[in-house]
Amino acid sequence: MSKRFRDKPCVYCLTNPSTAKGDHVFAREFFPEAARANLPKVPACVSCNNEKSRLEHYLTAVLPF
Repeated sequence: MSKRFRDKPCVYCLTNPSTAKGDHVFAREFFPEAARANLPKVPACVSCNNEKSRLEHYLTAVLPF
């Protein structure tokens, strides 16, 4: 695991420390598999990352891609 984001403040709530992995700014599901390698990442805590993930999964189900 990367140490790049470990213990930095979460960019969404600014209170909790982030995980070591971080969060993709744009959901990987919104891009073809060949274009997913270099998506930007930011520090995010577990709860914010899970909430954002839940919303992104909802959007992929609702929006016609």
